[in-house]
Amino acid sequence: MKSQSPTPRKSPIELKKYELLDELNGLAKTHPNAREYSKKIIFFSCGLLAIGLSAYLYVQNYLPLPDIRTVYRRQSEFMTINPKLLSDISNLDEVLKQYKNLCKNCSNDINNKYVIAWDALSSSPFLNIDKNKNITGLLPNDITLEESFLLEKSFDKFEKFIHDNSNYIVNALFVFAMHPLNPNIPTFIIHVHPANSGKCNNITTEIMIHIASKCKDHGFNIVGFSSDGDNCMSKFHKKNIELFECTLFDIFENYLYFSDVLHILKRGRYHFVKQLHKRNSLIIDQLRILLNLPSEIFSNASYTKMHESLAVRMFSFEKILILYKNSYFNETVYFLPFVLLNEAISNRIIDLNDRVFILNIIRAFCKHLSKNSKIRLSQKYLIKPNLITDILSTVYSFNYVLTEMKGYIDLNRCSTSPLEHNFGIARMSCRNNNRIERLLLQFSRIDVRRLKKIEIYNRTMNHRVTNHGSIINIDKDIIDLETIYKNTNRIIKNFFSLEQNYVTTVELFKLFEKLENKLVPQSRFFCKSSDIFVNPSTVSKIQTRLENDLGKRCRWSSQEEELLIKLNKDIGGNCTQISKYFEERTPKSIFIKSKQLYKKKIITKKPFLH
Repeated sequence: MKSQSPTPRKSPIELKKYELLDELNGLAKTHPNAREYSKKIIFFSCGLLAIGLSAYLYVQNYLPLPDIRTVYRRQSEFMTINPKLLSDISNLDEVLKQYKNLCKNCSNDINNKYVIAWDALSSSPFLNIDKNKNITGLLPNDITLEESFLLEKSFDKFEKFIHDNSNYIVNALFVFAMHPLNPNIPTFIIHVHPANSGKCNNITTEIMIHIASKCKDHGFNIVGFSSDGDNCMSKFHKKNIELFECTLFDIFENYLYFSDVLHILKRGRYHFVKQLHKRNSLIIDQLRILLNLPSEIFSNASYTKMHESLAVRMFSFEKILILYKNSYFNETVYFLPFVLLNEAISNRIIDLNDRVFILNIIRAFCKHLSKNSKIRLSQKYLIKPNLITDILSTVYSFNYVLTEMKGYIDLNRCSTSPLEHNFGIARMSCRNNNRIERLLLQFSRIDVRRLKKIEIYNRTMNHRVTNHGSIINIDKDIIDLETIYKNTNRIIKNFFSLEQNYVTTVELFKLFEKLENKLVPQSRFFCKSSDIFVNPSTVSKIQTRLENDLGKRCRWSSQEEELLIKLNKDIGGNCTQISKYFEERTPKSIFIKSKQLYKKKIITKKPFLH
């Protein structure tokens, strides 16, 4: 009997090569001062460092990896842009040239379309003076230092200098990024504007328009802007609505304007919950049990305001169908625009025709409310006019993208989510040192890791939430928009009286049943504590910012203004003394408000701080 031949072994060519291990083995036999690290080793070190400093130091104890300072030095060689270029708008041309070269390597399509996204990021305020009298931590200005102050090195004078120039200390950054609609091209930070406040103003919007103009000069096809719900963008959203409703919108002359969908959902949830708490706790308990949602979602605590998951879980097809079937008609009316916007942008199984149809239902809904103030005010739960404006403008913009553009489009790129994800990575990498120069450095390193991700790492940073936007392929013509308009207008016409027109809305909710699909993948756990409790510490930085900036964020009531006018008359313009009578106002906020009243000649004594 012949012996059975052994199973042939795989040839070395078929086996996976671990070249990195071979190189590390060679480095281990070399004296540390004589080691020369290849590009592959540096990329590996960058990826490991991206996971965390502790992880890098741990592995370095067992493997002959380069010193951490060497990694940072070599990493700068691969940086797409110098961090210092980002904070100066005059360097924008150079930044765009480098990004253009990058885009050529990522995609051959010269007709790629881009959205400019921007958002505010808080930074740690500081003020330093070096031996050459250079001041860092202040906004560009003509502030000069006294020679006596420098010679004496007086901390008393330094404190006074900081106090006198507190309005110029940088404590926020407005970050502008290129968001290509093509998912194969990475996003890219192109400019960072230092500021003394995270609230946008005319200067911010002027920078936005200037950046768009520069991008077009370099051949980038800029189609629109994306931002959160800041009030300074209201005029742009209103203009956007007017152009679409008058059929005067031209993509070659105008821009699309998107308000971040997650921000819209968060605002919608928070306004709804606030109105519930003003009524009674009974309705809250009823809705919580009916919708099978944790009590945290119905909390009006300020730390819940910024949690996206609470709003996403509330506004879904499943929840609005439950409300409708149980005859909670007022709640159904309020939920409708937020549910449809959530599903139209993030639901991955909806086809193109249904997506456009859903968006046009929102359009008809918001248009009906905005043009009929009596109907809006008659609702049990009010939607604020500025929120309606943001929703309507965003819907018009998304509708244009879905009907007029072709190819693969990442709807998440029409939001600020990718930019905010970069903020999270930068903060983790800064390790609580959130000064402007550290943040700029991390933004550059983020670009390195993203652009070289195939060579450096596959996945080192997890997203806080799944990208809130589907990647869709627009490769066919959709149904006639006129037909869609007629159908949606017909549906919405009787929608606000659901109880009386129950039959006419059945077809709409049958569509919702057909399209119902959970956004979040099913967990292997039946119940999780993370579904019930939200950790307030996750937004501790936001809470601190809100507390420190209370005077700026809270609107002045008529009673407060009357008291301020009276105190100005009795005490004078000393805002420091006046602040003793306002528990929730800082002297600075009182000074700013007093200046406004002084300019309007409502108060006669000139305000000052002492």
